[in-house]
Amino acid sequence: MLTDEYVVFPEFDVFTSAVWVSQGDPSRLPSAERIAIENAVPGRAREFAAGRQAARQALARMGFDGVTVLRSPERHPIWPNGVIGSISHSQKVAGAAVTRDDRLIGLGFDIEQPAVARPGDIVSKVMTADEIGQFGSRDEKLLASHLAMVVSCKESAYKAVNPVIGEYFDFLDIEIELDETSRTFVARALAPLHSADWINNGRGHYGTLAGQIVTTFVVEADWGPTFLIRKSLGKATQSAMKCCATSSRKSRKG
Repeated sequence: MLTDEYVVFPEFDVFTSAVWVSQGDPSRLPSAERIAIENAVPGRAREFAAGRQAARQALARMGFDGVTVLRSPERHPIWPNGVIGSISHSQKVAGAAVTRDDRLIGLGFDIEQPAVARPGDIVSKVMTADEIGQFGSRDEKLLASHLAMVVSCKESAYKAVNPVIGEYFDFLDIEIELDETSRTFVARALAPLHSADWINNGRGHYGTLAGQIVTTFVVEADWGPTFLIRKSLGKATQSAMKCCATSSRKSRKG
């Protein structure tokens, strides 16, 4: 285990854990979890196993021992009743964040490598014009670091919202604003999303762990009534949302 606890938003009861991906052992997974990686290459299997190990450690801090964390058809972790959370990994580190704090209805967590190879090739697909103006740099190494940070912020926002509301949105559908003094960030929906209220009123935190970028995004329960209204949208609307998903959303980590 990398750390006893990576603290985020101390005002909420969010529990985290992280492990080295190299320590992930697929053979030690419960049989029900191994089904999810039965056709996976060894590297992916280790990442999955490490993520589930981190998830079990985080859950144990809340009193849940030996939980099997299955995966939904949408590839989201299935948590015990009353728990929300996320699992993520980079090539080196896997981690999880979970909570049953009833003040929260969305919790997203993401880990990214601190640099992206050849960032110039993908920056316009991930960062908006305003983000490029804010974070862009002619120095390729610095640009790669900024790009990884923006990716992680957007991923954690997505992972806080999508598992509950079921709406897909892409990197350019939201915009990130960092506060370097407090190491926090906010997100703003640019597209006409059903989850815009959640995105616009959520709060993010960023930091580093074992040299990796780590971000967390929370949505407070004040926005629950909005969700309940939107949850009543028919299956046809939900299906239309999913049809708008881009291929980049089909391989979310965790």
